[in-house]
Order: sequence, then structure tokens, then C-alpha cells
Amino acid sequence: MAIIATAVLILTLGIPSSTSGAGNTYTVDGTAGNEWTDYGANILLRDGDTLNITSGAGSPGVITLIKIDKDASVTINGSGSLIENLWVSDDPTDTRAHNVYINNLKVSSGDIYGLEYGYLCFNSVINLSGDNEFRGAWRGIGVLRPDDRVSSINVKLATGSTLKTYSSQEFSLIAHSITIEGKGEVITSARYDAFGILADEIILRDGAVLTTTFPSQVPIDMSLGTTVNLKVRSGNPAPFYVVVPFTSSTPGSQWLLSGGATFVAPSEATDNRADIALLCGTSTGWNTNTITLASEPGIAGPMAMSQTVGYSAVSTAAFSLSGIPSPSVTKESGDAKISWNYTTKKLDIAAGLAAGTYPVVLKASNGAVPDATFTFTLTVSPAGGGTTPPGITGPNSMILTAGYPATSTAAFTFTGNPSPTVSITGDPKITMSGGKLNIATGLAAGTYVVEVRASNGTPPDANFTFTLIVNPSGGTAPTVASVSVAPPSPSVAKGATQAFSATVTGTGSPSQAVTWTVTGETDDNTSISSAGLLTVGANETAASLSVKATSILDPTKSDTVTVTVISGTSGGDGGEGGGGNSLLYVVIAVVVIAAIVGVVYFLFKKKP
Repeated sequence: MAIIATAVLILTLGIPSSTSGAGNTYTVDGTAGNEWTDYGANILLRDGDTLNITSGAGSPGVITLIKIDKDASVTINGSGSLIENLWVSDDPTDTRAHNVYINNLKVSSGDIYGLEYGYLCFNSVINLSGDNEFRGAWRGIGVLRPDDRVSSINVKLATGSTLKTYSSQEFSLIAHSITIEGKGEVITSARYDAFGILADEIILRDGAVLTTTFPSQVPIDMSLGTTVNLKVRSGNPAPFYVVVPFTSSTPGSQWLLSGGATFVAPSEATDNRADIALLCGTSTGWNTNTITLASEPGIAGPMAMSQTVGYSAVSTAAFSLSGIPSPSVTKESGDAKISWNYTTKKLDIAAGLAAGTYPVVLKASNGAVPDATFTFTLTVSPAGGGTTPPGITGPNSMILTAGYPATSTAAFTFTGNPSPTVSITGDPKITMSGGKLNIATGLAAGTYVVEVRASNGTPPDANFTFTLIVNPSGGTAPTVASVSVAPPSPSVAKGATQAFSATVTGTGSPSQAVTWTVTGETDDNTSISSAGLLTVGANETAASLSVKATSILDPTKSDTVTVTVISGTSGGDGGEGGGGNSLLYVVIAVVVIAAIVGVVYFLFKKKP
């Protein structure tokens, strides 16, 4: 404090000064009458004054102080260029926390008999916009509030603004209590990246970000949306933790941690107080711990929209997002023609969707838990009000491990006009709501098949098979070695059917569930069911088809057989199509021949 007293004495007795009248605007731009020498080494700004420093001003030739009069609220506009030999100070006899507005001011003080501060702050509230920087000279301090046992500094940051403080000492920002407000960032840096702040209390409000090197267990009080980046070096060969107490006045708030920061007690993650252990680096390295105070996200908006086939591209109304920090939104499922617009916060719907029902699931997340989900449903009606049969698309399988938490599939898409009614059959622990299959806890290891049916009065109904595999918990999970399909090379007539089966081999009794597909077909009526029943269309022109069974447990394992498509009879192998027709033809032929023989015998017998 002897340095402070010496500085104040010098300011009072020995430095030339230029004092302004109240409420005036002054400019330093390097032109005649507007040079640093025209104002002197001590520039006094009174209440309501504005000082503009342009890029042409340069740096003063001698150490120059911008002194803010007692209780004065003033404005200082810089050019964004670093000015040497310039520093700022409040009047030490201030009695109220007056406002000082600073924009794009960057200063580096000179050496005035040991007075080397960028900003010597007494009772002002520093309101910052743009990029600002306060540097102390050699052994200097960026921003200092004297009498630090009882003093405070209040820094208010405009959106996107910064304050950087540099020092050749161990600390570049010193006060008993430091309050940082606004949607900007304070960055402190000291000699050798030592300790950025010396304080008994740090308070962050209104989205502020503090980035600093940090030495000790200074309490930090945060409001929602604020962030602290604490860069810590241990000074020891091995990393270790330093515990810092964090508090918040918002019930239910959540501290989001990264960079090695951990809770001393995990239960404090959603409390309004938490002791957080900061991971320190080594003697040659640093570790940055990031702590953000957040609230769980939310999303609300239009739940449905109706269009008619042939509609033009359209967008929904805007969705509203809640949670701090503001969450990001991702589209979790839905048709590709429906997309999330990050700028407008709307769903954009491209032209070209056929008649049907199209659910879209959105997820909002900001790091806090749980994420928020929202289901929007688009209904497209046929042109002219006609009807169309139902259809179903969606996930056909899921694999879980016994002991799993309750979960849900991705959303299904149901098409058709009118919108179909959906029903399912399967284990009662698997239900459907919101276009998803919801899987309750408690299913034992095994395979569970769910049949999903959609109907709207226009035949045919749509059927879809979903398979859930629950693997045993603990031990070694089942594995798949191979899949084999039978029969291996059947011939099937056009318009006929053929049943296939698949055998899955491996370790641990792997699930026998497979996905069936057929390729090479030319007739839309050629298809294979989820149970492996192949139907060959009556107008199929392909000479052969490929039928493939793929293990649901291990989709890398499959088997493919070739089906020969024949016109007329089929060799068959005991399936639903094929050889049965040949036997019928033989029987008919025998009956016809017998009839002919009988007629001939009768005619000859009657001959005289």
C-alpha cells in the first residue's frame, strides 16, 4: 500500500494536468490541437465527459494518466490498438459506484515511481464493450482495487465483449470481491502464466465467462449460463486435485464439468452448492478445467401439420427453446424431406411427400440432463380426398443386455389415408406410444418378436416385424459364427410361394432371429415376409432371385441362396410352392388315358 500512497501523492502534487469541463467530448487523433501533448500528462474527465482515442493518436511520449473525477460517470472510446504509456484511475475519494463506459480500449502503463497499473479502480462499475485490455508495466498489475480486504470490482460485459488483463506480477486482477456480469469474457494472464486473480470471492452473472489461471480455493458463485475456465499447474511431478467450492442461487441447477474436473460428492451435481475437484497439471504442463452452470433443456412448438399431395415446400411455425445455456436441436428421426432449420428454429418440409403420416422426433440438448424430446407429425392427404392403404417403415431390431434401463426405439412412420390405426402384439413390457416402441425394464435374456399392424379400412393392412434381443448380463455375450439358409437352391414357379428357414450358429446360444431380403426381382409383387416366406410375382421376368438371411445379433453374418424362377411347374422341395402341381398333372393324365381305353374297349366289344 506504500506504492499506492506514493502514487496518489505524485498525482496530487507533481504531474501537469489538463482538466475538462463537465459533459464535454474530447478527441485525441494526432492532429494539431488533438495530440497527447495538448492534454498533458494528467487528463481529468468529469461527470458526463467522453474521451475518443482514434488510431491516429499513437502513444503518449510521457507516462499519461486518464483520471476519472470523484463520483463521475464517463465514456472512453479506444481504437482497438494497444497504447503504451497510458493508464486509467478512479479518484481515490470516490463515495459511490459510478459507471465508466469503455469501448475497445487497450492500454499498457509506464513506470511511474513504481506505479505500474493498467487500471487503478476504486468505486467504479466498469462497463465494457468490444475488445479491451489493461496491462501493467514491468512488475505491474492489469487491474487493481486497493484496500483489497474491503473493496470490490464490478465488471459488466456487453454481448461478445472481452476484458484481458496482463501483469508481470503473479496476479493481474486483484480485489476482495470481483463481480463479472454480462455475455462476454474476462481473460487474465500473469507472469509465467502464474496466478491470474487474487480475490476472496468471485461472482459470475448473466452468461459471463471467466478464463484464468487459478491458485487456491477461492469461492466462486455462479448464475445460470456462466462458465469458468480454470487453468491449473501443480508445480509437482504428478497431477493432483485442488477442491474449489461453487455456489448458485438457482435451485435445480447443474454444473457441467470437463477437462478433468469432478465432483467431490456426485450427489451435489444438481444441488445449489458443489465442491469441485480441479485436475492440476504437472510442473511443466497445465490442465484446463471447465465448469458451466446450466439448467435442463426444453423444446415446445407445433405438434402437427396437414398438407395435401402436390403441396409446395412449407415450414412450420417456430419452436421455442428453454434451458440455460440455450440448447442445440437435432433431428433424431423422420423422413429426409423434413429438416430442422437452425437459423429459423422451424421444420422445413420439402415438396414431394406421398400421402401418409410422417412423425419427426426432435431432441434439445445443452449438456444438462435429461435431454428434451418433441414429436411433430405431418399428415399428407391424397389429392382429391381419395384413400390409400396403410404402410409402415421403421427400426426392425434392437439389442439390449439384461438389466438394461427403460428405453425406446426410434420413431416409426405410418402412411396411408385416412391415417391408420396402429396395434401391436408381443410381450406386454413392449408398448407403443408417440410412434415409438417403449421397452420397459425387466425382460429376461431372450428374443422378443413384436408384430406391428396398421389399418385404415383400405386393404391391405400393413404388417411390420420388430425383433428385440436381450443378451445375458455378465460373462461372455453370445456370438454368431455363421448363418445357413434352407433350402439351398430351390426352383419356384411364377405366382407360387416358397418357405425358407435360417439356422444361426455360434457360442452362447445366439438368437435365431434374422432379417430376410430378396433382390433381383422385377415384379413389385415379388417379396419375402419377415418369417421367410417368398412370394414370386406372376409377372416376374427375372430368371433368378437372391434370398438373404442376416443375423440380427450380428449383422456381419449372413447367408444367401439363389432361387431359380421357372414358368409353369416347379421342382419344389416340400415348401408351399413347387412340386405339388406336378403330381396333380400326372393324376389327371392317368384319368384321361383310362377314359380313352374304356371308350375303345366299349366300341370293339359292340362290334358284330
